[in-house]
Amino acid sequence: MKILHIINGLSNGGTEGVLYRLIAADNTNEHYVISLTDFGIYGDKLNKIGISVNQINLSRNLKILNQLLLIYRITKKINPDLIQTWMYHSDLIGGIIAKLLKVNAIVWGIRNSNLDKGKVPFSTRMIAKLNGFLSSYIPCKIISCSIFAKIVHQKLGFDYEKMIVIPNGYDLDRFKPESEIDLLLRDNLNIDGEFFLMGMVARWHKHKDHQNLFEALSLLDKTLPEEWRMIIIGHDINESNFELVSLLKKFNLINKVIILEQRSDIEVVYNALDLHILSSSGEAFPNVIAESMSCEVPCVATDAGDSSLIIGETGWLVRTKDPRDLKRALSLAINEFSFDKKTWNIRKSNCRKRIFENFSLDKMVNNYQVVWNDALQNK
Repeated sequence: MKILHIINGLSNGGTEGVLYRLIAADNTNEHYVISLTDFGIYGDKLNKIGISVNQINLSRNLKILNQLLLIYRITKKINPDLIQTWMYHSDLIGGIIAKLLKVNAIVWGIRNSNLDKGKVPFSTRMIAKLNGFLSSYIPCKIISCSIFAKIVHQKLGFDYEKMIVIPNGYDLDRFKPESEIDLLLRDNLNIDGEFFLMGMVARWHKHKDHQNLFEALSLLDKTLPEEWRMIIIGHDINESNFELVSLLKKFNLINKVIILEQRSDIEVVYNALDLHILSSSGEAFPNVIAESMSCEVPCVATDAGDSSLIIGETGWLVRTKDPRDLKRALSLAINEFSFDKKTWNIRKSNCRKRIFENFSLDKMVNNYQVVWNDALQNK
């Protein structure tokens, strides 16, 4: 089957990573990619595995009509059997172009679960609502990455009967426990090997609620002033981020929280951690939880999106926007780590076991293939 993927961009994001893993692991179908905006890091990665990638650099000026025509021409030349789109703008543009070209095997992708005012641009919210109306007419199937996102979009008007949940899948050969790289990163960052090391892998965004994290750490510091350190890493997590640095100063955490620039070898960071934290106010299916658990790193996370589905009984769930509840869970984790190593080691092992049994890459690829074949047969 010849499949054309249309995606908003190919920068270093969760959706982009899922697209790359899916294509790289699928040896059954022939794949092509159109990026509406940037080539990004995944454009290079896709090229290296022999995937044709077209970059459009879609703009908001008068050139947009020519750019949409270019997408139409590229799609017509590829002549795909099926079009898989990712995210709202791609769903809308790719879906309409597919219909114009009479490509009726169309599968939309939903990767978001939070459309709150102030956190998501007005234009994005309007396109999401428009897609909800068009969902009965354009796609054969709609793939949601999480149960929570499916419920949210049903309320938004999306055709519920067409919606299928396929959780993300993970490369367990990449994300695995490697104790030898633990001390290496700690040495590079001058972190005492005896300190309890926590981390949060997340871009700087309102949904990630770093302030919630910092308030909880400030509370923790009053009871455990010396025995821990915290790493934060992600897009726009750097010392030039004035708002970030101001919050660290406000909560007196400058000497406790280590800021790292975004990096591609994130598995190295996971393996250095004793505990991974996600303080988000909104999520769909947070990749960082599953990735860190694959490396046998227990997690404390807010009960946002499908975090509870991923963690199960292997970690701690706390209320969103509640730093005291977050601090409580951090204290429980540190206490278990310090005084009950047997239970802690069982917990670590169970983390990876849960991802292996429920969220493997092979399972995700198989699930997508079933949906694609069904869409092609019932177009």
